[in-house]
Amino acid sequence: MQQINEKSFICEWLVNPELPEWMKPSISKVIVSRKVWSGGEYLKVTEMGEKIDSVVLNWFFIHHLSTKIPMRIQVNGGMCNYGPPEFLEKFGVSKDKLNQPEEDR
Repeated sequence: MQQINEKSFICEWLVNPELPEWMKPSISKVIVSRKVWSGGEYLKVTEMGEKIDSVVLNWFFIHHLSTKIPMRIQVNGGMCNYGPPEFLEKFGVSKDKLNQPEEDR
């Protein structure tokens, strides 16, 4: 299980009124933090010892689609990235894979 240093982030649930009450870490089993990259801010969603619930994951997909805020979401221990091509490149998706159909990635 990934250890999180509480001094290295501010829990987004505490400061972001867009996150619903049920997104509280003790309920959703994820920690949401706001991070900065060269293109602006993004949300990082980290599992708390359990695989992310599909309802929580779906909420973040819809939030990303409606706000266009880039996101890094931990799913079953691995990180999934959502955002513009520059964001995806920053976090390890190569340019040649960005133009391929998903099944070929």
